[in-house]
Amino acid sequence: MEFKEKISEYTIIHHGEIIVYNDQEIQIELTDTSGPLILKIHFLNSGGRVSSFTSEVNENVQILTFKNFERNESLGGLFEPVEIAKMDDGSSLYFNCAIYTENAKDGDRLFKYSFLKRE
Repeated sequence: MEFKEKISEYTIIHHGEIIVYNDQEIQIELTDTSGPLILKIHFLNSGGRVSSFTSEVNENVQILTFKNFERNESLGGLFEPVEIAKMDDGSSLYFNCAIYTENAKDGDRLFKYSFLKRE
């Protein structure tokens, strides 16, 4: 049996969840025929009231930094898919995620993510 998952005009290529402790870096490696794309996710708490994220690209490494996701028992993330790369066939690869922060002081989080392709 084969499953095909969609949300709106996006097909979900892959999804998963990672338990984060002590705000450790997450690294996800995607391999295409043109080589690997490495996605690194960082959490940075600087005491600000506004949660935000930044994206930085360095060759085949994309770094997403989630800043000030520091309220205990809170949910945040990138709910609308964000384009992160072009695939070999020329189509765009999209990413979204939800971050549940259990305990910001200890850096305990549940990180759920999806990679998507627009149909």
